[in-house]
Amino acid sequence: MTDTERASTARPAARPAVRWMARVTAVVVSVAFGAVAAEALLRWHAQPVVNSTAVPPADVGGVPSIDGVFSLAVPNQRANYLGVPYLTNSRGFRGPEFALDKPADTFRIAMIGDSYTMGSGVRYEEAYPAVVEAALAADGFSKRIEVLNFGLSGLSLEGCVRLRLPMALEYHPDLLVYGFTVNDLEGPNYRSDSVWVRAPGRSHLLNLVRERWNYVCEIFWPAESRYLRELDDNYFHNPQAWKEFTDGLDTVANAGREHGACVVVFLNPQVTMLTAEHPYLRYYAAAAEAARERGMFVVEGFPPFLGKSEDELRCSSYDWHPNAKGHTLLAGALASGLRSLPADCLPRRPGK
Repeated sequence: MTDTERASTARPAARPAVRWMARVTAVVVSVAFGAVAAEALLRWHAQPVVNSTAVPPADVGGVPSIDGVFSLAVPNQRANYLGVPYLTNSRGFRGPEFALDKPADTFRIAMIGDSYTMGSGVRYEEAYPAVVEAALAADGFSKRIEVLNFGLSGLSLEGCVRLRLPMALEYHPDLLVYGFTVNDLEGPNYRSDSVWVRAPGRSHLLNLVRERWNYVCEIFWPAESRYLRELDDNYFHNPQAWKEFTDGLDTVANAGREHGACVVVFLNPQVTMLTAEHPYLRYYAAAAEAARERGMFVVEGFPPFLGKSEDELRCSSYDWHPNAKGHTLLAGALASGLRSLPADCLPRRPGK
């Protein structure tokens, strides 16, 4: 065979463009496979409840799951929410049935708030209202301590005042606790700028990437953090949003006075950047000052979190809600604050 014949039958060399196309395709396929694997791993990791110690009731197996927050206030519900049992009573708030007529030997505490108070991602008995009830019950007060948890995910202060406070007052509480979180200014006049950062999507991987990027911004470029800019705008440069918030505080304070109940504002911390440079301290301070101006007592929830690992205190790396350990810290701070209230805010203790 001549050289010409061999050249005509040889396999043609791949053109550079084809080689680059093959390499790009291989990279894209590898990245896609890695992303799918990471998403599957995150979804698998999200199934167990982190640091949950309580044993779920035996009759919650096989119940439907709740997707979103709009079904959380349905009465007589038996469901799973974020992997934990979620039960409501006939009035649609979390916990057992309570009589409207308060027993004579009972000191009743009503707690209103959002997902922190409700206990998003933890069992009812692990959420800080129930843990506070157990802690105060062990103190030997002259009356039985009873805590009603009116917390509901998705509520701002305006929502708490409109939807939960009237219900709480029907139960004749002796003490009223409002669980504040930094997003409680959200209302008709709130200016939102960071929905992309804060709103969780269906992809766990994207949620994680977004959360970590915002975390990096808060550390290195705090002025560029979209959520911090949004909070600064609404807390300090949006009089209408701030007035709506303080009007809500007025409503809670007035309700306490009208019903002869002391009112406590409990400052729930964001479980992120738990250092002395915690970027949310200025918002806690603003809410605390406004509450004290209205004659309400303030309990700070951040101090026991200072210096702790946020990964050990959150439900997951992309869910900022406190897990059972986080709620234990919250309960410790709140119980300590309640014990320090004036004597006329609590029942007597033997020998005091």
